[in-house]
Amino acid sequence: MTVEEHPDDVVGVQPEAPPSLVGSLVRFANGFVYLFFARKFIAHRVFGLAYLMQYAAVMYLYFADYEGRFLGSPLLITLPVTGVIQSFTAMYYFSFLPKKQKNPGYTTATSTLSYSFVKENAFYSLILLFAWLYTNDATYPLLKYTWPVEALFVFLPYTWRRLFPKTSFRDSFESTARTKGWLRYYFFAATWLTKAFYLWAKHYIGFYLNYLRFFNLVTPQDQRELYLLYIFSGFATTVALFLHTLRFKRYLPPQVSFTIYVASYLCTFYSYAQVAHVFVAYWGLTAVTFGGLLVNLLSINYLGNNLLFDAYQTLVMMAAYTGHLPL
Repeated sequence: MTVEEHPDDVVGVQPEAPPSLVGSLVRFANGFVYLFFARKFIAHRVFGLAYLMQYAAVMYLYFADYEGRFLGSPLLITLPVTGVIQSFTAMYYFSFLPKKQKNPGYTTATSTLSYSFVKENAFYSLILLFAWLYTNDATYPLLKYTWPVEALFVFLPYTWRRLFPKTSFRDSFESTARTKGWLRYYFFAATWLTKAFYLWAKHYIGFYLNYLRFFNLVTPQDQRELYLLYIFSGFATTVALFLHTLRFKRYLPPQVSFTIYVASYLCTFYSYAQVAHVFVAYWGLTAVTFGGLLVNLLSINYLGNNLLFDAYQTLVMMAAYTGHLPL
């Protein structure tokens, strides 16, 4: 440990006085300008700021005037579109990130993000964009008309998922095992929680809710709860990566960044509880989705590929379009 690393430990050296109010405001302003308007990665920074501003506006409108300004706001389209643009600018700018790094980097205390994780996040941004547009009464008819797009997102998203890298929770566990102290146990538990949520969300937030909308079974009250669910999902998909930037810049401790991330997707369970009645009302879709979950686990854990799951989803799609899928 050198003097330069901890100068305040040297006898006779006084710790730096805390900045004045004006000084603090100046430092905040300088940091804000650097974070969002520095020339390096400028498009990514500007779209990031645009997303945060729109996200705040959507949150306000949802709770302040849902029936009026929220449902009539163009933000229901521009927010998820900005999220997709933000994810693709990250792919463009951050190609220098480790490409062969096994650990995705977000669910550990020390690793940087891998480029695979950045590219993978673009896939989930596209999935979330479709969910927003599919739930929106203004854009829903267009997606029903362009049925090939509807089919690829509602029934077969994990066929073209192969266009994007896939990171593994198993690799996160291996990296967490090398973390020292209590953070090791914290990240281990939080990563297991994230893995369980991902499996649930893939089938019962992704597939199941899209099945309901496919058959136009979403009531206005259900729609209201789904919008809140997608707001929380936008935080986990896009804002969480901004938190990782703050963590990387040492504005946030790693455990705080990851805790906020975990809390954001756990909040989606509030909205899901509000629409829990659909599981009983449409038990056929509930069973079909559960079947997909089991086939998915079988495909990955025992067959080492998703071909069986792809076949299952293709059969579900054919049954849905021909009117033979049980509701």
